[in-house]
Amino acid sequence: METKANFVLIGAFTLAGLLGILGFFLWFAQVELDRQFDYYDIRFSSVSGLSNASDVRFSGLPVGQVVDVRLSPNRDGTILVRVEVDAATPVRTDSIATIEAQGVTGVSFVGIGPGSPDAALLEPTDDKPVPEITAGRSTLQSLSEDAPRLLEETLQLVTDVGDLWAQRTATGSIRSSPMSKPPLPNSPKRWTASRRSRPRSATSPNRSTASTRRSTP
Repeated sequence: METKANFVLIGAFTLAGLLGILGFFLWFAQVELDRQFDYYDIRFSSVSGLSNASDVRFSGLPVGQVVDVRLSPNRDGTILVRVEVDAATPVRTDSIATIEAQGVTGVSFVGIGPGSPDAALLEPTDDKPVPEITAGRSTLQSLSEDAPRLLEETLQLVTDVGDLWAQRTATGSIRSSPMSKPPLPNSPKRWTASRRSRPRSATSPNRSTASTRRSTP
């Protein structure tokens, strides 16, 4: 009888320990068994840094997580992201979902905007049992997607400025070259002035006559 009593006691302590460990893990994971969730789909053109179990935040407040990331069944090149959020989250018809970066770690999360207070809540319908939130682009996503185009435009601008500077430099060097100056035409005024400035010859008719007269006895 004592041996059986010991086995029962050991079994009871073992079962209590297992239940305690399970309860600790449930508390540590912050699992709420009675919590209700709503599901929404979002179509993104790029999901860099996003994966399953990524956070979902409503106006910066964590309200859920990403439960599925896959290609759109429409084969339009978009990525279909399904999120699970707290049922009390007021997602509206004009709410915008974006992919935001968390610090410098490269980890991304889905941010949902509150929308306007006058807009209706986004509810499931017969056509769409899982409602779809309109996707937007964050500042970081806009920069990353537009970076190739901006870089190309910058390089083109630098090339154009370099060509313009080279043309201006070449034009200036041609103007400053002495071989580029056209010869000046012979001006009548300068030709007359040169004739006036020429000294008279010693064999002038007047002077030769006077010297002949003086030499005659």
